[in-house]
Amino acid sequence: MLTHVIFDMDGTLLDTERCYFTALMEIASSYGLDDLEDAFRSSIGLRGEQSWKIIDTAINSRIDTEDFISQARKRAIELTSDRMLVKPGVLEVLTLLKKQKFPMAVATSSNTQTAKGRLGDQSLLSYFDVVVGGDLVDNAKPDPKIYELAAQKLGAIPPHCIAFEDSGPGVLSSVAAGCFTIYVPDINPIPKNIEKKCQYVASSISVGLREILPNLFD
Repeated sequence: MLTHVIFDMDGTLLDTERCYFTALMEIASSYGLDDLEDAFRSSIGLRGEQSWKIIDTAINSRIDTEDFISQARKRAIELTSDRMLVKPGVLEVLTLLKKQKFPMAVATSSNTQTAKGRLGDQSLLSYFDVVVGGDLVDNAKPDPKIYELAAQKLGAIPPHCIAFEDSGPGVLSSVAAGCFTIYVPDINPIPKNIEKKCQYVASSISVGLREILPNLFD
């Protein structure tokens, strides 16, 4: 029985991944580096230090990586500040789940306090019983620990949890934990090996939830 729900945050609840990706591409272009897009895409869904390591390898000492990252972070903040970042259908889904008393958690690669701040800024924090950030686990996504911990904090076991994810590493994490995983792709196209691992692929969170829990929408 599916009794609890766990959401990824960036790219799933909030349209932040697109802002970060845009910031990275803009700063790369300003340096004349037009061969970094694949590295940027590979970094999506990973914890900060993992992402920066991939980008540093791709930059390959052509420019100062720390300076590049600093500029990209600054630009991302500019793109995400003072704007609505909640993705389409998210508020409807959270409202329905809250009304039906589904315990909900966030399992994100972002720092826990940073995640709470972003969710609070977008008026979403009150919907969640638990927020688990990447700083609370030793091994980040695609390791399953973050979903195992989120389920534990909800008082559930992973097979009783629906997980919504937008990235390959996130899907691998939730599937390995044993969650019923709905993949809602954001920036990257759907890799076949990832698509085969999850239970369902949906164009949005609301479409995915309607498919597996149609009675909520009656």
